[in-house]
Amino acid sequence: MVNHAGTTALFNDGSGKVEVFDPAALTDALKTGLPATSTYTAPEAHHGVAITLEDGKLLVTLGNEESRNGLALLSAPAGDGGPVRSELLRSEECPGVHGEAVAGGETVVVGCEDGMLVYRDGAFTKIAGPDLYGRMGNQAGSAASPVILGDCKVDRDTELERPTRVSLVNTDTGTLQLVDLGTSYSFRSLGRGLRLTLAKEFYARRRTGTWVPVRRRALLVLEESA
Repeated sequence: MVNHAGTTALFNDGSGKVEVFDPAALTDALKTGLPATSTYTAPEAHHGVAITLEDGKLLVTLGNEESRNGLALLSAPAGDGGPVRSELLRSEECPGVHGEAVAGGETVVVGCEDGMLVYRDGAFTKIAGPDLYGRMGNQAGSAASPVILGDCKVDRDTELERPTRVSLVNTDTGTLQLVDLGTSYSFRSLGRGLRLTLAKEFYARRRTGTWVPVRRRALLVLEESA
């Protein structure tokens, strides 16, 4: 589920169906049924994501059950509100495409296994990472900044990797910087605002049944200049 441009976009991994609706109308719509939606179905089902843009166009991932490799830009729905969308542009330069974040200027970024793919002003740009494999599949962004914060995993074969580096992508300059934290973290602790904040805590269940912190990792705060 992605909220952007005053809409909510749902992507069904099992069918590849995308449903877009107005969240402001959801409460009233549920009193009598389901909200009105604009729909699109990807050619093949996959673990994907869709993002509606301010002009009504739709960004949607490309892939199937075996692999994912990029993004496509689709036209806005037909004038009568129908579900018909046509493909305008695509990039297949993002192996393992995953996640999404929006930076300033409605710049949309998705993570790849070798960097990040950026959509901005009607064009796709690939920002490559420094390693042959460096999965940046989870991102956090802010409309107030061109910088995207992401994770960076380097072991393709590890089922649950705890990385020690984060990625900072400047969508204005097209540059990518890796920052070594000197400690591991979970992708769920990525946060983004006027500050970039990253924290990690470990918990253990005492015999009383209460969860308590037993180890606290370093807190990283990267301040942005005004």
